[in-house]
Amino acid sequence: MRSGNRSKPQISYTPCHIDELSREANLTAQATAGALTLLELKGLVRQAAPMQYVLR
Repeated sequence: MRSGNRSKPQISYTPCHIDELSREANLTAQATAGALTLLELKGLVRQAAPMQYVLR
């Protein structure tokens, strides 16, 4: 990670594991899973593989 310049976690069209998203966002796995569930319900992301998320 770059010092002094924190990037926001990015969900893209390339699958990203929930643990990586949690680390980048500095959130617990539970908080990240909850946020991803809400994004799934809104139709913004989908689960591409177990624990892997991509934009819809």
